[in-house]
Amino acid sequence: MKAPGRGTHGHIAIATNDIEGAKRWFESQGFLFAEDSIKRNQNSDMTVIYFKDEIAGFAIHLLKRED
Repeated sequence: MKAPGRGTHGHIAIATNDIEGAKRWFESQGFLFAEDSIKRNQNSDMTVIYFKDEIAGFAIHLLKRED
């Protein structure tokens, strides 16, 4: 059985071509991120990062689109 992930009711991804830029923009709007949730690919590029707080029981995360 798969281990439960983040979010009381699940998670929602926001796909973006520029995850670092999206993170900076959301931070400029006052959003916080869970730095311990960062996942990186073999090139050390960030591919996933979760927002610190859930919204309506859902964990929200940024997801780098594959090229």
